[in-house]
Amino acid sequence: MNKTPLFALLALLAFGLLTYLYFTPSYQGAFLAQYELSRGEYKEAERLAQESLGLDPYNRLAMSVLKEAKKEREWQGLLREAKERKGEIEHSLGAKLSLEQKRRLEWLVKMTLEQFASMGSGAPSSLELKEERERLESWYKRLDRELKAL
Repeated sequence: MNKTPLFALLALLAFGLLTYLYFTPSYQGAFLAQYELSRGEYKEAERLAQESLGLDPYNRLAMSVLKEAKKEREWQGLLREAKERKGEIEHSLGAKLSLEQKRRLEWLVKMTLEQFASMGSGAPSSLELKEERERLESWYKRLDRELKAL
């Protein structure tokens, strides 16, 4: 039995399905959103994915991109806040600490480490955000140990 016609038919159907998906406006938007996500443009990826879902609420690619873009934006916000706190803490460490200042710093450090832990299950997927998270988290852990030793 010659399987060539069956294989050709299946290949043609697969090609047709991929062509249909690629040229469907919903999937075009989802592919573009995925591209923006890969570039680190999370806000734009989120916007494009939402538009794609508006056209086709069952577009799994758009759902996936939207979920990942939201998570990455959460990480960006958390890391931005952690860097701001770090600057504030470093400024405070320049002088002799009163008991009240030490407790405030301990609270800031504890709060930041808890935020990192609460987001831990969904670690950032971008290498840049992962490295920044590791760097900041290790800095806060080291400071936590130093403050407890005071």
